[in-house]
Amino acid sequence: MSTPCYEEPAAGSALQQGDILHWPKAANCFEAAGVVVTADCDLARGKHWGKVSVVPLISMQNCVEELMAPKLLERCTDKLFEKLKKQLRKKFGGEEISKDILEIHLSSEKIPDEWRDDAEIDTLAKLVRQARRHESTIPPLECLAMAYKQLEAKPNSVLLNKIQTALQQPPGDVLVLPLISLLPFEARVAWLRVLREVEDIQVALKASEYTDGMAQRVARLGPIWRYKLTQKLAQVFSDIGLPDEDEATVKTDIVSYGQQLSHQYTPEGV
Repeated sequence: MSTPCYEEPAAGSALQQGDILHWPKAANCFEAAGVVVTADCDLARGKHWGKVSVVPLISMQNCVEELMAPKLLERCTDKLFEKLKKQLRKKFGGEEISKDILEIHLSSEKIPDEWRDDAEIDTLAKLVRQARRHESTIPPLECLAMAYKQLEAKPNSVLLNKIQTALQQPPGDVLVLPLISLLPFEARVAWLRVLREVEDIQVALKASEYTDGMAQRVARLGPIWRYKLTQKLAQVFSDIGLPDEDEATVKTDIVSYGQQLSHQYTPEGV
């Protein structure tokens, strides 16, 4: 039996952690809905200084287009770069263009005109530039699909698999929720990397309080989902990355210890 994702709070009841807010007049997808993450004790005792912390709720489509597609495209950069080098040599002959010169062209305001005259070179250059965030002329998901067409034998299958895997095994700062039907649009992905501060007096706790520009409280996450969200949020802001050298040292020590165990428990003569 599944646990309810959300409940409908009583009109006018106090604002709580897990409350789902909707901004009907928002123009940005990251500002249209969100979940309150300020602790209940701070809200009850007025320790929040009138400011409520909210994480954005976005649609799966927005999540894929704005968050996941750029990351997946970034992972294609090296292969796209190498293919571009080969196409340039094939087109113009002579010695292979040096990496440094190629980097200068790719990071400049625009690519050389002679590159743009060749459709494939032009496409590859645009893909590399977008993967490295030198330009953003192509929608991210469309750009990712174009990259797989350049690199994969079955680009559509690869695209579908990558997107499904990214949603099923999202990064630590993304939580995919069940559909919240009380919202007037599909927004079910909490992005925990960004915190938005909202004045509590700008949250309408019942319909009669709402005026343009305010947030409407439409629902409240159930206890289990509320705990899951705040747990992941804490992990996002408490994780500490070690220097590469330290991680390499630890890995070397682990391998060395494993080798010692292997020698210790390997019978003589084997």
